Amino acid sequence: MLSPVHRCSQASNCRRHVWRSSSTCDDGTSNSTSDVRRTELSQISREPLGGRERLLAVTTILGLGMPITALYADSYFPVGSELEAVHASQPNQLGKPGSWGTGAQRLAVVIEARQACFEAGVLDAPQGFKASSSPELPQVAREFIRELAVSPMDVTKDIYDDARANGLSDPEYVEIVGLVGQIRSLDVFARGIGVPLRSLPPAQDGEPSKEFSESVTPDGAWVPMVPKLPEGGETARALYGENPRPNIIRALSLIPAEMRAHIELEEVQYLPGNPFSGFQLSAARRIDPATGRNRCRQDIRPE
Repeated sequence: MLSPVHRCSQASNCRRHVWRSSSTCDDGTSNSTSDVRRTELSQISREPLGGRERLLAVTTILGLGMPITALYADSYFPVGSELEAVHASQPNQLGKPGSWGTGAQRLAVVIEARQACFEAGVLDAPQGFKASSSPELPQVAREFIRELAVSPMDVTKDIYDDARANGLSDPEYVEIVGLVGQIRSLDVFARGIGVPLRSLPPAQDGEPSKEFSESVTPDGAWVPMVPKLPEGGETARALYGENPRPNIIRALSLIPAEMRAHIELEEVQYLPGNPFSGFQLSAARRIDPATGRNRCRQDIRPE
C-alpha cells in the first residue's frame, strides 16, 4: 500500500512556491567515464594483472561474486552488484520531475551542490569546469543548497527559518534536502574509490506531482513529519514498516518519494533493514572498569 498523499491544487506557477518553470541545465561534470566499456573476466587472463584485476580475479576464484560492471569499471576496487545497481538507477531520477521541482529544477539543485563542493575544495572539479548560476533557482534556494552541501553541520534552525521567510516552502525544503543528500552520498562514494564523478542525466519535461503526505505534524523536527506508529496510522506503516525509523529518515516523510530514495540508498550503502531495532545494550558493562573507556562496541549483541 502506498502512503496516502495529497496533490496540491496550485498550478506550477503558484506564487506560494519558489520553484518556477523548467529548462535544460548542463551537468558540469566530466564525461571521462562515458566511454568505459564492460570488461569481462575472460579478458583479464590475456593481459598482465594490475592491482584491481588481481583483486577481482581472486574474489571471483573464491566465489565472492564481485563482477566488473559498467558504472564503476574504472575503479581499482570491486563494487558489489546491488550497490552498483542502485547507484546506476538513482541518478536517472534526478532529472525527472519530482514532487515540487521540475526535472530542470531538480537537476539545478544537484549541479549547485556540486559546484559548491568544487569551489570549497571538497570535490575535485573536472577539467575545464566553470562555475555558473542556474536561472532555475532563486537566491534563497542556492544559499541553502550551498550550505547544506559543504557544511551540513552548520545548518541551524535560523537558516531554516530564514529560508522559509524568504519563500521556500516546507515541501521544497524537504525535496532539496533529499536531493543534496543523495548526490553527496554518490559523489563521496566515487571520491572514496578514486573515480571521477558520474555524469548526470538530462532534464526531462513534465510538471511536478505536487504530492506530499497528508498526515504530517510537528513532531520534534523543524519540518512537519509523519508520526511513528501507532500515532501515524496506515501512513506511517506504509512509509516506515513495522520497525521504528530514526528522525533523520522521518524528517523526509513529508515527501515520500525522497524518503524512499534515501532508504533505498541506505539499505545498500550503509546498514540494511534498520538493524539497530534488533540489538540490545548491556548497561552494566558499558564502561571498562580498568580503563574507564566506553566499550559499547563489544557489548552490542542481537537479541
